[in-house]
Amino acid sequence: MIITQLARTLGVPRWFLNITAESKGEYWAPPQTVYVQLADGRTKRNHDDLCTVPCDIDLVSVMLNPRIKWVLIVEKRTIFHAMQRRKVYQDVGLFGGEGLLITAGGVPDYATRLFIKRLASAHPQVYVACLTDGNAGGVQVADCYRNSSAETLQEDLACPAVDWIGLFPWGHSVKSKDRHTMDEKTAKIGEVPGEARLLNAANLENEY
Repeated sequence: MIITQLARTLGVPRWFLNITAESKGEYWAPPQTVYVQLADGRTKRNHDDLCTVPCDIDLVSVMLNPRIKWVLIVEKRTIFHAMQRRKVYQDVGLFGGEGLLITAGGVPDYATRLFIKRLASAHPQVYVACLTDGNAGGVQVADCYRNSSAETLQEDLACPAVDWIGLFPWGHSVKSKDRHTMDEKTAKIGEVPGEARLLNAANLENEY
């Protein structure tokens, strides 16, 4: 928190202060479809296993094979792993074509937001969606990807291309203490499509 405040005061990104943000993000895609260029000149390719999002200071660019048609950000790590086991990335029938699954296990860290930002900027034709809980925390996660956060505004991590596909709080009962926060956040996120059909397509209702 002190580092974030210092960077904001000076109006510089954290890497300018030689501060590295460790990543808690993971992603999964068909083998040999994601190419991550690192600062040391290496290009990291994904294989048939989970990949870790590199820390921010190491990340140069994210390139995708043309086979990748969509990216799904999943708030819950348990849901992410369930989708990975079922190989949802192959073709869920909802978005068409193969895709990339990624999670930060809750509120996204700096490195994962930067990864999504670089990916979406390099591939504007790829559909990027975000699947979250239908509560105030889920709305906050979607808002953080789309509009960044107050702490990182000077680093431009916002990614408006991210499409929040639910679960939507107005489709579920909501505790009164959460309602004001959600009304505030959903006003910022704006219009969203109808109820997500992805969980049905992946048969994950019971696990969720």
